[in-house]
Amino acid sequence: MSIVWSNVTDIAPALVSTPTGLQNYALRYANDNVDDCAFGTTADDARAALAAHAATLITRGGGVVGAVSSETLGPMSRTYVVPNVSQADALLAQTPFGQMYLQLLNLLPSAFVP
Repeated sequence: MSIVWSNVTDIAPALVSTPTGLQNYALRYANDNVDDCAFGTTADDARAALAAHAATLITRGGGVVGAVSSETLGPMSRTYVVPNVSQADALLAQTPFGQMYLQLLNLLPSAFVP
């Protein structure tokens, strides 16, 4: 199966004016990388989330930045807890749509195999 751009804008209305070329890329990326057998009834949801994530990252532009573990500005300092996640998970966690995709991925039966 596959999705169309309206499936993406249903969950990401801000992407409605995304250029056609980027829409096509994000759709192809998501449609090619989400397996119906693995995701079952949530496959189209996963596709929409993954396409929205890809389009959001590309539209945002610039380099990908990692999580901040601490920062100091003059006498002020703060530290953040950085979860131990893979690079792919960290990249997906950068958008709400990537987080949605991760949630769906974590619900798959294979995610529970040690």
